[in-house]
Amino acid sequence: MSETTTTASRQRAIVSDAYDEPFFTVMYGSKVTPFAPRTLQVLTDGWTRWCRACELAGLPPIPANNALLIDVVKRHIESKKKRSSIETTLLYPIRTASRRLGHADPTDNTEFRDFWKHACRDILTKRQKQAIGMTEDVVRSILATLSPSRPRDAMIGAMIGLAYDGLLRISEISSLRLSHIRAVRGDAGEMLIERSKTDQDGAGSTRSISPETMKWISAHRAFADQRCPEEDWLFPSPYRSGRQPISTRQIAKLIETGGKLVGVEGLSGHSGRVGGAQDMMLSGATLAQMQKRGGWKTVTMPARYAEHADTTLDGEERRRQLGRLAERRKMLLP
Repeated sequence: MSETTTTASRQRAIVSDAYDEPFFTVMYGSKVTPFAPRTLQVLTDGWTRWCRACELAGLPPIPANNALLIDVVKRHIESKKKRSSIETTLLYPIRTASRRLGHADPTDNTEFRDFWKHACRDILTKRQKQAIGMTEDVVRSILATLSPSRPRDAMIGAMIGLAYDGLLRISEISSLRLSHIRAVRGDAGEMLIERSKTDQDGAGSTRSISPETMKWISAHRAFADQRCPEEDWLFPSPYRSGRQPISTRQIAKLIETGGKLVGVEGLSGHSGRVGGAQDMMLSGATLAQMQKRGGWKTVTMPARYAEHADTTLDGEERRRQLGRLAERRKMLLP
């Protein structure tokens, strides 16, 4: 069988067996893909949803029908999906599949571009709801309610401390290994972020850990080592015999639980990252320092996260200036 015939058969398999096979596993004929596991899952889920929509409409998924694509996007908008969610979980998988199968990008035509531009301008606002910041005072309040002698408390304390100290994404917390943590001067420590969303090549970066967080890590590992004595994951999954790391969803739920203990509703997996950035801004750190600490590609996101803190600083400075102006006016009055 020729290479051309093999490629064609794989492409047909992707279209016909979209519900039975992982998207790119079929395309490449193996489990080796150029994508991270989470990205692969997003592609597979998005492609499967598109195939189902096409099946209901009696149309083939490839090449994508322009009118159907616009209708599916409209339904996503009506269900209150965010712009970023539509782009990531629907349009990105369809674009990728079309290009990989040798077809034109279905979103790169005048009709769809005009529709999408109108939707983004008049319906979908670019400004996203920001996660509640887990600032230092919130972190201290939560840790004060936890006990290092209880396994679940020790795990929550270690997660919250690491999230705040290193401005970590929950995916970075999940992928931490015990071998990535080491003690440094005094009682402090440092962690190795082996790979991240903005470091797909795995160059890695190190971030400091406070002495208090190191104590919570030690308390957590004392319990984890009893359950999984030979496992290197810093936070082994409680549901997989420690063979896999804890999931990002579980981390987010534990951080949310920590917030509820002190009456702070709505904490999420990003709250430590947001709160840490806000506190860095208030302490006088530059955007470049915040960018390096949080592992962002540009200063746009740290500036967005620290927006509230920056506004607070601006307000305080304006009040000081008005106070000085009032004093000068008093001195000039007879």
